[in-house]
Amino acid sequence: MQSKKQGEIHITLYSDLCPGNGCSYYGTIDSEAEHDDLGLPFIPARRLKGCLRECAELLRDSGLWEEYNEESGNTKNYKDPLNYLFGVSGDDSTRGIRIENSYISGYEQLKEDLKHLQENKEFKKYIYPDEVLDLFSDVKAQTKMENGVADDNSLRFTRIINQFSPFNKENRLEFIARVGYLEGQEDKLRQICKALRHIGMNRNRGLGCVKCE
Repeated sequence: MQSKKQGEIHITLYSDLCPGNGCSYYGTIDSEAEHDDLGLPFIPARRLKGCLRECAELLRDSGLWEEYNEESGNTKNYKDPLNYLFGVSGDDSTRGIRIENSYISGYEQLKEDLKHLQENKEFKKYIYPDEVLDLFSDVKAQTKMENGVADDNSLRFTRIINQFSPFNKENRLEFIARVGYLEGQEDKLRQICKALRHIGMNRNRGLGCVKCE
């Protein structure tokens, strides 16, 4: 039986990012960015895993990967490397990689500091979740153009996470996700991460350019 291993996926922003959460606020924001209850942005595990799977499909279809014949009781499921790495939907006998939400580097310390500040009456009014989120983000207006003229009612406002840290504008923002995988999957997982170049919404408009490792 293969042993389980633990690691981390590091995602560094090389452009602004919109990890949309599906929420909108009438008259203000049409696409909100994902964030926790303290206002700290994060990349949901399901979105990261979906992007990694897209990259894995491209690598598989390139013909660079060989078929897997895993020594297990259900080998037929592993002939496709995507099944070997990500499991088979609805089949509990397959075991793919396990990815957690991707949080800002130093997240645990930030969370602890914010909770301490919330207990301080003097600072509490400055650290509502909206104010915290504003430190890391901007709201970007976009409109659809046709023949150089903006379409009526096409103006949209999107929350974007800035690519640079609010604490040091020379440092790019980094997200870290914990990942669990089986022994033997590490090399393929490294290849997939290296192939991941974009994530989030509006990738065709220059958002979500990342380095993943």
